[in-house]
Amino acid sequence: MRPEIMIEAQPLTLALEAAEAALATLSRPRLLAAAARVGATLYRRQRDLPGLLPQGSGASGVRLVAAIMSAEAAANAARLAGDPTYAPARHVKLLTALLAEAAALKQSGGLETKSRAA
Repeated sequence: MRPEIMIEAQPLTLALEAAEAALATLSRPRLLAAAARVGATLYRRQRDLPGLLPQGSGASGVRLVAAIMSAEAAANAARLAGDPTYAPARHVKLLTALLAEAAALKQSGGLETKSRAA
């Protein structure tokens, strides 16, 4: 089962609350989280996002964060399942984008985050 955050069916304020709740409960291995935190300092949307989310690179705000969260959740599910197609580098890049985009959204006043590493 692939966890996803539904954005289109909800008013934007409910979508924002759903994204905030999902980020607050996000728990990943410490090494993965540490690599993403370092990467977030070097993240550039125009350079990094198209390679991760070609279909979602035109989105912004909470929709973009939700799209990244959905892709990251799929990568995490592959990791947990031991899927041979799991790519740790892509997973780090997705978490990096998630941290950077959530921070940008928070800075604009649209998101509170308190994610934690396991």
